[in-house]
Amino acid sequence: MKSKNVIACITAQEACLNIINAAKKMAEKLGSGVKIVTVQPKTVDANTRAADLKCLYTLANASSCNIDIIYCEDITSALSSYISKQSACHIYIGTPDISSTFFKQFMKCEYNVPISVVNSKIIYTLPPCEISLQELNQSIE
Repeated sequence: MKSKNVIACITAQEACLNIINAAKKMAEKLGSGVKIVTVQPKTVDANTRAADLKCLYTLANASSCNIDIIYCEDITSALSSYISKQSACHIYIGTPDISSTFFKQFMKCEYNVPISVVNSKIIYTLPPCEISLQELNQSIE
């Protein structure tokens, strides 16, 4: 049987250390593993790539964790594929940007595990959904 993992989805920002630390604490409480993942664009200028990798390296050292880096333009599908392969028991993400469609797309993936959203002051957790979005939409019609 595959062991369960807490997944921390991060970007190349120093504030993501909060997400990693929250995921590590939950993994310790659950007695599970922790996986840190970031999705980076395939095409980016050299200076941006260097700055992002330097930040991710700093996060890896500060947290004593390995970070899996996926290069892909479609963040949601890359994360969905990664999460399904990791046997997730809990997912941690950062506070989504209001103007971004990422959170809406991410939540449509129906992971059936709790998803915790982390910012600098609070962590709030969305419980797993008992009904699929498709079933919910059909029941409303």
